[in-house]
Amino acid sequence: MLIPTNATRQELLRLKKREIIAVRGHKLLKDRQEQLLRILLSY
Repeated sequence: MLIPTNATRQELLRLKKREIIAVRGHKLLKDRQEQLLRILLSY
């Protein structure tokens, strides 16, 4: 998904922080899914 942005230093730093948060959130959701699958398959 492309987001229209201005190429200012401040905007690029803001987007980098936003990306870091998104990646962290994705990893947490993936870890949660794996854990739930382990619990489900252990029964």
